[in-house]
Amino acid sequence: MSSLLNDLDVSYTASDAAVVEILENAYKLLKSRFYDRAKVEFNKALDEDHDLATQVVLALYRQMESSGDVEGLLALGANVLNRDPGNVDLANLLGNAYRRQGNITQARNMYQHCLKHDPKFRNATYNLAAMLARVPLFDGSAISAIVEFENLENFKYPQCETEVIESLVEQFRPPEAEGEDKNDTPAKAEVLKDEAVEQIGEALSDLKVSGTEGAEAADEPHPLDLLEHIEVTMDPEHPDEHNTLLNLAFSCLDQEEGRTAQLIFDKLLERDPGNLDLICFRIITDALQEEVNSAEEQLNTFLKQHPNHRYANVNYGILLRRQRKVAQARTYFFIAYKLLERTKGEYEIAKVLEEAERHEENGAARKALELYEPILDELSEPARINRVAGMLQTFNRPRNAQRAYKLTLKLDRRNTDAMKGLKEIRDGYLKELDKALRADQMAKAAELMNYALEITPSNELLTRGIELFELMDNKSRVRELKELRESLGAKATHRQVQAKLLQAQDFEAKRNFKAAIKAYEEAIRIEPRREVYKHMVALCERIQRPDLAEKISEWFNQKEGERERERRAAKH
Repeated sequence: MSSLLNDLDVSYTASDAAVVEILENAYKLLKSRFYDRAKVEFNKALDEDHDLATQVVLALYRQMESSGDVEGLLALGANVLNRDPGNVDLANLLGNAYRRQGNITQARNMYQHCLKHDPKFRNATYNLAAMLARVPLFDGSAISAIVEFENLENFKYPQCETEVIESLVEQFRPPEAEGEDKNDTPAKAEVLKDEAVEQIGEALSDLKVSGTEGAEAADEPHPLDLLEHIEVTMDPEHPDEHNTLLNLAFSCLDQEEGRTAQLIFDKLLERDPGNLDLICFRIITDALQEEVNSAEEQLNTFLKQHPNHRYANVNYGILLRRQRKVAQARTYFFIAYKLLERTKGEYEIAKVLEEAERHEENGAARKALELYEPILDELSEPARINRVAGMLQTFNRPRNAQRAYKLTLKLDRRNTDAMKGLKEIRDGYLKELDKALRADQMAKAAELMNYALEITPSNELLTRGIELFELMDNKSRVRELKELRESLGAKATHRQVQAKLLQAQDFEAKRNFKAAIKAYEEAIRIEPRREVYKHMVALCERIQRPDLAEKISEWFNQKEGERERERRAAKH
């Protein structure tokens, strides 16, 4: 009996004894991480009995997926796939293994291999989309993650507040007075509608007949009439007017009444042109008016500028799906899934920030941090990011705080609070490093040194790092740090020379030739460069001092030779 095949629940008979023995030997080699030898044995088994060996390999593969032994998984599956290219299950599993390894190119190749042999293979289609969106979900988990988006019939936007629309409709309907001819009311309404048509042009011609008939049957006012009513009766400065307009726009989107929604969003964008949500919803109205290509192009451009906008990612996915670009749509659904996970399902990041600020004000820093940290990369205010970094320092998470301060410096290179925070973190690393050295904890000391060097690789710290890694006999790291020190030194020297060169040229422009020659001389003393030498000689010729040019040439050649000898000595 074979314990391996029994454990894997693979059926076999007594006549399979030879191949079973080969498979068990291959498995032992695999467990011992002799991957190349294991491949050879699995190939032998495949030659003996292709079907049985393939069953065992697939069963082993699934069993090993949770082990994290990516090399083992790849060794196990690659040869089998070469012999059985139509095995889409295995190709998909290999794609997953390559993804876990971080080999995106090979993962893409495997998923595309699956789809070449079976274009409807669900796992591969979803895995490929998840990979492109950089979402670490696989197979069933990937499929279920975006099912909510795939089931959406309409575009995504905030839900309309029904009570606001009901109130608006009630305000629009005139009260019925006693003795008044009830037939007058429809006539007046008809006049209003005619005026609206004249005012807005062909807006009504774009309406769907079915929607208009439904509204008339229910004796409901048309959205265009409601929009006109708001314009006539409500103060644009009053917050209720903005809220009513917004809800009417969402109601129009519900009814796929793109023209009226467009008019409302255009009006709102005149007041708030930088509102990203309004821009996104305005683009949707083009799609509802059958300007699909324009809407697709606009959303694509919008997402290049604002890749983290949640509504736009979902709506772009829906738009692509409506155009039967399903694979591309899923990628954007996965991006939306990832973004919404950060904000716990909230589409509007402003609301998350408001809640986090409330926690800050109430002294609940940990709760604030739970909201801030997932969206740290999306924050754009240096002061806020610095506050988050400070919280991370308070909770003794210097690595995360370091990352936050560096994000601040990307936005504001001279932010003093961020620089001060990084200095505190670096000093903390160095303090812990000294403790680790005293306790002879060399691995920990090396780790802390690397952390400190990430912040400020000063010449002094680099020298200390080189000494530490020389003690640990880490030659590759010593070489890296020496190269870094040399590179940083060269950059510093270049800056000094350029400063002197600019100073000399400024003196030349002011005809202060003596000061210019002195500045050129100082630049050459820092580092003898031909560029500076040529400027200096040209100046001597311009002021008709060939004797000085000759002396300068002799002196420069001497300096150049000295520097070359110093470089050679440093290499030895």
